[in-house]
Amino acid sequence: MSKSKIISAVVAVLCITGVAFAGETDLLIQKLLEKNVLDGGEAQQLIAETKDEVSKNLATAKAENVPTWAQKITWSGYTQFSFTDNPTLGGIEPFTVKRARIAMTAKLNDWATFKIQPDFSGIQINNAQTSGTATVTGSGIVGTAKSNANVLTAVPMVDVAFKEIWADLIADRDYATFRIGQYHQPFGFELPYSSSRKKVFDTPQYMTNVLAADYDYGVQLWGNLPGSAKQYLQYRLAVINGSTFGAETNPYKDYSVRLCSTVLPGLELSGSAYLRNLAGSYQNSEDLYAKYESDSFFSLVSNCPTFFTFEVVGGYDKNNVNQVLDSIVTLEVQPFGLLMPCLSGIAPVLRAEQWDPNQNDGGGDVINYYTVGVNLYLDPAVRILVDYRMRDVKPELNIANVMVQLNY
Repeated sequence: MSKSKIISAVVAVLCITGVAFAGETDLLIQKLLEKNVLDGGEAQQLIAETKDEVSKNLATAKAENVPTWAQKITWSGYTQFSFTDNPTLGGIEPFTVKRARIAMTAKLNDWATFKIQPDFSGIQINNAQTSGTATVTGSGIVGTAKSNANVLTAVPMVDVAFKEIWADLIADRDYATFRIGQYHQPFGFELPYSSSRKKVFDTPQYMTNVLAADYDYGVQLWGNLPGSAKQYLQYRLAVINGSTFGAETNPYKDYSVRLCSTVLPGLELSGSAYLRNLAGSYQNSEDLYAKYESDSFFSLVSNCPTFFTFEVVGGYDKNNVNQVLDSIVTLEVQPFGLLMPCLSGIAPVLRAEQWDPNQNDGGGDVINYYTVGVNLYLDPAVRILVDYRMRDVKPELNIANVMVQLNY
């Protein structure tokens, strides 16, 4: 066999067997050099051709060239760029990165999965400055003079918030999976619903006034009925810190339970409860919601995707002081595809919310919020949201939002 054929054969073997690590490739080539199968120039040619071929195969996602550990990992994420006209900010209208999340999920084996999702939207340059010492050198006829001067230097502050970071351990594939780590609290609809799919920019009032944090550390047990009965009942039970995001500030634990059933195709009904302890006293909050999501407009018009939710949250606020009530209705419809297929990505959205922060005062501080907007689904990877949130109390505080979202 000629040398050129040997080189070609070795390249093929390296690529087919998935030898993608430089150390392993180099070791094999070194053995061929020692046995005089290759000389120095041919070895360099082999290294170059192997790297080139593996790079091409990886670019076309050929799994046999991906290391075994990498085949267990899936990547996903999204970034939201936003502009907000919010009068409460004192005339400041910021362009910001609302969210910048990258999720890595690793399926370790048939019964263990790990996920980590950091959010990089908090990375910024801190305007605070620190003093230091600078050395200034000047050359003269006689010699060199040195002097010390105080300088101010901007300090970059990296603020990466870890949202989801948990491990799932499957005891029974239907009945019992244990989740350990930091995760969405299993309460209500809007809370665990992915922020990449939310229909309007602003979140309901209960997200910040009833729950202390949207993510928390704890242990969760979740499962469902087996087989075809799965749709009729899914459950989640959680024991969490409850007092603050990612930390514990008192000796008590909080408890949450969420039951969900898909009684009809597209129709989801759920109830949940949250038991919070502050200063040794437990208070409860409850949530009920109905969600309908289908490719038709409530089964009346086909090819008209519809999203509808109705949610009610009652109980105590996060300080366990006032009894609150929050009611939210959201509707998004994509009707324009019935006229022209190219318009199918235009989705008008409406939301009405009534928030009562203290039911004991006779409703004197109830606020009604109304949001109108449109989602432009340009592509599965690109969404543009424009909406305007109005309120009946202090309408001078109405808020306008624009957001560009990239999914990857």
